[in-house]
Amino acid sequence: PETVSSLLDLDTKYFTPAPSVLHERGFSVEEAITEVTAQLARMRSAGIPPVYLDEHMGVGWIRDLRPALEQFCKTEGLIY
Repeated sequence: PETVSSLLDLDTKYFTPAPSVLHERGFSVEEAITEVTAQLARMRSAGIPPVYLDEHMGVGWIRDLRPALEQFCKTEGLIY
């Protein structure tokens, strides 16, 4: 949680319930990419070879996130 604190609900310390919360409050794109990187690493370590990235809840529309996700996919060899 300390690494991606801008993505968390201030009260529960879990991920925010909706992308609109991140849009309204603001968040760190770098922290979002850190989380995506960690999730991809976990999938790969479990033997799951992902081929594409799906924007959960359509988060790509939020402030500068789509270009960062596109670059992440390019770097990781994933379809965006």
